[in-house]
Amino acid sequence: MARIAAVLLVLSVLGGYGIWKYLGNSPAKSVAPASDKAANNEIDKHFQQARNLYLQGKYRACLKEITKLKTLTPSYQNSAELESFCVEGIELITLQEKNM
Repeated sequence: MARIAAVLLVLSVLGGYGIWKYLGNSPAKSVAPASDKAANNEIDKHFQQARNLYLQGKYRACLKEITKLKTLTPSYQNSAELESFCVEGIELITLQEKNM
């Protein structure tokens, strides 16, 4: 069981680094154009918050931020991928908890 936990931990760390590189350090562009600068700022704020929560391993909180983001714009660059990574992170944690 310790070996499984170690493998899951390594995969989580490597996955987090890969996501960080994939998502980049700058906010992504909206697929649907926003009507004003305030709306764009709000969208960027939620995306960056979701990304930061993911990098901290707070996958459930990340999903909540993505839900807020989707209320503002249903499609935002990389948000679908980030959502899927959060779901995978939650699944890994659940699997790890079951094996302990």
